[in-house]
Amino acid sequence: MKKYKPQTKEELKNLVFTDGIKLSCVDTSLITDMSYLFQKSERKDFEGIEEWDTSNVTNMKGMFSFAKAFNQNINNWNVSKVEDMSYMFKACDSFNQPINDWDVSNVKTMESMFYSADSFNQPLDKWNTKKLSKMYSMFKYTDSYDSYDSLANWDLSKVSDISDFCANYEILYKKLPLRLRVYMQAFYGSHKVYVLIGNNEEYDLVSRDYITITKENAKEVYNAISKDTNKKVLALKKRLETEFTEELSSVTNNYNFKTIEEAEKYVEDNYNKKYDKKVSFINDYNVLIKDKSREVDNKVLKYIYLEYLILKRDIKRLTQIDNIINLLDKESFIEFIKNVYDKTNKETAAIIYCIYGGDEALYNVYKKEQDTKLSILIIKLNIESKYALRLLYKIYTSTKKSEVRYEADKLIDEVMEKMNIDYDEFQLRYSSDLGFNAKGEKVLNKNYKLVLNSDYSLSLFDIKNNKELKKIPQNFDENLKEEIKSLRKEVADFIKNTSHLLSVLLIEGKIYSYDFYKDVFVDNTMMNKFASTLIWNLYDKDYKFLTTFRYSGDGSYSNFNDEEIKIDNNSFVGLASPVEMDDETISKWRKQLEDYELSQPLEQLSLIKLDKDNLQKEIEKIQNVEISYITFKNFGSRYDMDADFLGYKVIKSYSFESDDGDSFLITADVNANTNYSDKVKINVYFENGEETSKRFIYSLLILMIHDFRLTDLF
Repeated sequence: MKKYKPQTKEELKNLVFTDGIKLSCVDTSLITDMSYLFQKSERKDFEGIEEWDTSNVTNMKGMFSFAKAFNQNINNWNVSKVEDMSYMFKACDSFNQPINDWDVSNVKTMESMFYSADSFNQPLDKWNTKKLSKMYSMFKYTDSYDSYDSLANWDLSKVSDISDFCANYEILYKKLPLRLRVYMQAFYGSHKVYVLIGNNEEYDLVSRDYITITKENAKEVYNAISKDTNKKVLALKKRLETEFTEELSSVTNNYNFKTIEEAEKYVEDNYNKKYDKKVSFINDYNVLIKDKSREVDNKVLKYIYLEYLILKRDIKRLTQIDNIINLLDKESFIEFIKNVYDKTNKETAAIIYCIYGGDEALYNVYKKEQDTKLSILIIKLNIESKYALRLLYKIYTSTKKSEVRYEADKLIDEVMEKMNIDYDEFQLRYSSDLGFNAKGEKVLNKNYKLVLNSDYSLSLFDIKNNKELKKIPQNFDENLKEEIKSLRKEVADFIKNTSHLLSVLLIEGKIYSYDFYKDVFVDNTMMNKFASTLIWNLYDKDYKFLTTFRYSGDGSYSNFNDEEIKIDNNSFVGLASPVEMDDETISKWRKQLEDYELSQPLEQLSLIKLDKDNLQKEIEKIQNVEISYITFKNFGSRYDMDADFLGYKVIKSYSFESDDGDSFLITADVNANTNYSDKVKINVYFENGEETSKRFIYSLLILMIHDFRLTDLF
């Protein structure tokens, strides 16, 4: 019979830290908590601990942490009730005994379990890790450990944290089994890791993927996780199925369903009933198969929903689901998922609806979600849609939510890189038409529509009575009133923002293909009205200047004599500058605009007289002129110039550079206490390695004279 039988951890701890008491004399059958029991223990003799009864212990956290001398064989311990083994052997420098026979089936955390356990190097392939959740830093700085292959088949279905698993040296991560690295890639994507520089013993800290997945290794990676059910890994698996369809065809050929019956059987065999509660709201929906001869099994609809639910926000279009939906009647499927979204407002329903419902779905979801991260996500899923990119631009320019603007900015950068365009071109391509059709009309409901007039004012039109209304009727729907009010503000903002953008294009003299010009300035109703008030340069296929022209608003083009001209698809177009026209041409264009009662939205044919042959003289007139600081600040901001700050708030200069190398700098004599209303002296500078273009200087001078109200000097 044992000499001592402690009832609490405190009693047990007193015994083990008392000199002369042998561990073989202690009955531990009543103990449930052994956490930190031998932490920092200087005991040398652990003989008898292998006989301890640990059958009731649930917590072994930090049990031998920093117990430098511990190295007893405890492989026969019953640890079947233990839930926490975190930090158990942390810095337990001498321990290197087998523990492969342990029953760890109830352990939930092994966080830092062998952290800095310098000697440990035992296989653990027999461990049942079905409940294991946390593996953070489990083998970090466990320098001797070289049995990672024994972990290759662990049950990781419940794992939620596998970060910092071992010391962050690339050479160590390469020793990990492929499956573990794939898990880490699924969870984190990339990490900071020390990489050996050449043959030296020096390391560089760089960001690397845990594993880079390519066409060459996609099948190997997929096979490594083919039977895994961890949610993060399932999401990665589904992305692989989408991105590497061809490479994985031999292992996913059961996804290429030829008939709806094949798809229904596959769903029946693979449907996970434990998730049924998550889709309990999907019942009694009548979705037809493709030939409309019958309804599809309701379980198929639940399966489709669950497959996207698993992905959460790490969404990719799923090839397998595409194959199933291709066997359904698309109209009834979209109606089903739209109804689910309308009734539940669930994010997954919105995502599926927008993947398969086209621009109409985007419109309906955006109307409800507005400027949110979900909206950015569904736009990304429809990145080929022009309407989606217009929504993206609208969100980016109007949202007040910094995190949404950040996500929108990232996505715009991706789009620009993919399309090989700059931000100016992106803005032009995807400026919103605000919902107005080619006739300049926006239908509000079956009774009323809005008409966009040539001066960008809005008129309310009574459809039933076929007449324009002078004012909004008294019994008019309040929501429609708000919509009209909002549209009027959007139109005003559009005019202001587009005018500023076109002013920048006028400065730079950018030239675009005729296809681009037609797409942006003719086919977009909002831009269409701008285009008819502006004068354009026409170039042939070799960029040789031909003439100036104006869009007439009816699909035709005319020159300064108001004669129709033809433009072929190989032509190029850019905004015309008066500095490149003779006085007669300028006069004729002004007369034509006056005859058609057209006013320009920007200072293109300004009445300000400048000496085109001596622009330096005109620049001198502006030097040291005094303007208010707020006027200076607004000027740079209006034309998206780069600001240079004095301290945190006060801007001391703005700069602007064209693609051709022309640069402009405007400075103000400010100090840290300058206020908006203060007068500041300005100076301007133009530079280029060779010669600054006249257009560049002339256009900026006109803008400054107009914006600073300096016309009396000219």
